Amino acid sequence: MGLNLKDYYELRAKEIEQNPEKTKEEKETAIKRANLMIELDDIWNRTSERRQESEQAHVSTVVK
Repeated sequence: MGLNLKDYYELRAKEIEQNPEKTKEEKETAIKRANLMIELDDIWNRTSERRQESEQAHVSTVVK
């Protein structure tokens, strides 16, 4: 099974954070990027769930 986006960005941020060749700024940027992508993924998932619920409610109303 593959990684989901949240796991991927958390793992990527940890890899960059632990890399001694990366500057402090690069490490901070990687962590910020990971947090933003995780937040975006959460928003996308909630939006998708709402869309599915709305479509199901519409189908139920039409079928009645």
